[in-house]
Amino acid sequence: MNTFEHGKEYWNSWRTYATQSLMAQGIPSGQPAIDPRANDPQYAPYYEKLAEILDGLSSGFPKPENFKGAMASIPEGADLQYLKTYYLPEHAKLAIHVPAHHFASAEEIAKDAGMEVEECRKMLLEMAERVCIFHKVDNGVDVFRHIGPFPGQVAMSVGRLSVEFWKSIEPYMANYMRPVMFDQDAPSWRYVPLTDAEVAEGDIINDYEVAERILMNADRVAVTSCICRAPVAKACKQCDPPYEVCLQINDYADFYVKDLKVSRYITKEEIKKHIEFCKENHLAILLSATKDAEIVCSCCNDGCCGPTEYFKKYGMGGPNTGKVTHYYVAKDTSKCTNCGKCVEHCFTQHGHLWSGKTVQYHPENCVGCGVCVRECPEKALILRLKDEKDRYDWPDSCLDLYDRQGADTYGLKTDYIERGRKK
Repeated sequence: MNTFEHGKEYWNSWRTYATQSLMAQGIPSGQPAIDPRANDPQYAPYYEKLAEILDGLSSGFPKPENFKGAMASIPEGADLQYLKTYYLPEHAKLAIHVPAHHFASAEEIAKDAGMEVEECRKMLLEMAERVCIFHKVDNGVDVFRHIGPFPGQVAMSVGRLSVEFWKSIEPYMANYMRPVMFDQDAPSWRYVPLTDAEVAEGDIINDYEVAERILMNADRVAVTSCICRAPVAKACKQCDPPYEVCLQINDYADFYVKDLKVSRYITKEEIKKHIEFCKENHLAILLSATKDAEIVCSCCNDGCCGPTEYFKKYGMGGPNTGKVTHYYVAKDTSKCTNCGKCVEHCFTQHGHLWSGKTVQYHPENCVGCGVCVRECPEKALILRLKDEKDRYDWPDSCLDLYDRQGADTYGLKTDYIERGRKK
């Protein structure tokens, strides 16, 4: 399909991609980095209190001056710089009244904050649009809750990329959040096969363990441009248009469409076409490490997928690597001709490797995505479910994931600093 056959939906997606790509050209775009008012001393207590709240979610939010080991070089104040990028001063003041571990209505939050309800509701919706908090409608009532910094806010910042934006959050994100998240007991992402056809007959698969079932069973699915792929598209062999490869499910679809305003809903027929697109372009499925699988990414092995590149750099082969998948690859050696297709298309580029003229499988580096199974011309490979005792019990939702990760220590890269911002 050429670009002109995509129609209106394609060009709506292209606008999002184009906005993102300005970053690569050094042109300001997206939301501004920091409102000058945020540095007014009167707002400092609110940002500090907000940091304490977020420290109990996701990858945490420690003070840079408390870091040890490899993380000790992060500039002092990088944490609050990050917060000021997302939260306007008045938003930080209200955010300390938003619950971290349950949803609350605007009425409840307004009462706690001493505000008029409609003024509070308006500000909460503004905060949701800026990826400060999560918003959904529950039985006709708007409810709100904090989301984790990373994964969470940063991963949801599609369409907000700009040079200024990234300069503000990069010191904290690159030097702390990325490495530490791969040391946590609870992984942030997981990998599943695209369809049942990649799994051995007789293995009983749960619906949340294969992408096609997840997407086809969802009430609502939305799609947006890839936050990893768009800025580096010119450097990637596999990333020709369309850039609509990041999917959201149910409440997260609503959040991306109605609050963040960067996605559009798609039909079941479009989902089927997307699955075929993944097959044709050798894409793997990476999604939230939850049974609800709120965010579904379609990724190549050419370095565009941020989470997988960070996984290879910081987490692969570590104690928690096996938690990212319920599958391993089984090989029928009588069919294998050592053609090397599995090496070429291995998603981590470390699962199948040459050993002389023979391909060796390294399960400790495998994410069970099934791309090698699809690409094997001799049908010598198939995914098998791990023994039940070796399958990680993923939390139900992203919000549960943020809570579970918030109970962990910060990670090996910080020499296990205890959770809780030290004074």
